[in-house]
Amino acid sequence: MAFREEQRMSLFKKILYVASNINEDQDHPLDEALSVAQKNDATLSILVLKPNLSRSVSVNDSFEEAAKERIHASLEKDALSLGIDISDMRDKIEIIFEDKKPFVIEIVKRIMRDGYDLVIKEAEDFDKAASFFTFQSNDINLLRKSPVPVWMSHRTKVINSEPLITVAIHPEEENPEAEALNKKLLNHADKIANMMGAKLKIITCWSLQYEDHLRHAPFVKVPEEEIDATVDQERQRSLSEVNRMIQESNMSCEYEIVHEKGRPQKIIPAFIKDNKVTLMVMGTVSRTGIPGFIMGNTAEDIIHQIDISMLAIKPDGFKSPVEV
Repeated sequence: MAFREEQRMSLFKKILYVASNINEDQDHPLDEALSVAQKNDATLSILVLKPNLSRSVSVNDSFEEAAKERIHASLEKDALSLGIDISDMRDKIEIIFEDKKPFVIEIVKRIMRDGYDLVIKEAEDFDKAASFFTFQSNDINLLRKSPVPVWMSHRTKVINSEPLITVAIHPEEENPEAEALNKKLLNHADKIANMMGAKLKIITCWSLQYEDHLRHAPFVKVPEEEIDATVDQERQRSLSEVNRMIQESNMSCEYEIVHEKGRPQKIIPAFIKDNKVTLMVMGTVSRTGIPGFIMGNTAEDIIHQIDISMLAIKPDGFKSPVEV
């Protein structure tokens, strides 16, 4: 998909990349962050999480120098693979250091203090004895507490060939906060798809409340054809709401609507697996103005079932429980 000139307005201006896993064995650890920064003409701060080291100044200095050399080498290699002239970006890239524990709180404080509008982090390694991947506690805490979008990178990258982005929405016209968050999700997904030349699929789930009760009520028998007609009316109403929201969001990229009946906790993870989705864009909370929120059950259930990169977005007005 060609990048449209009218879409060159930057989505992000100041990006923080949390380099918790950079090592010599990784293949292109910085390429996605570098590409996102370059396409947005944004600054990129690479935050290195230091292990617990000796208090010796020389030991710390040696660690930092070695880390800087490794990062500069990775930047050169990744820029070459992306066809980016790294010399054009040097004045927009910085390397900073932070103690590794407790680092989530310090990362969030830095985000708020220095005005970052996106944080990118590699998902932490999972227990090798486990039979499946799940996001670890530090990553979940960052998703919960960060006041800005969190791009949690794992296994899949939008810079790879033929990327597929999926954005999950749930139209709620009677809920202004949820409505605004849904449009924000569509806006971000639209711009990233244009930016990265990706395909975009908009997924939404619907159901008729109490359908199962209507079909199997022991004392009241409702004709099947009436129930079927009511279910179809709800399907049409839901799809109409999805189309309304998309139209009001003024999207410019090509997209496909995936309108599935069922619970999102079941439908969305299965869709991601079956369609080889590259990046999942989703909201993580629907209530604003509540410091120290708990991530919504639906969002958290989905997050624990996916093993791809995700971009988690908060509603406008979200207040982090962390104070600077």
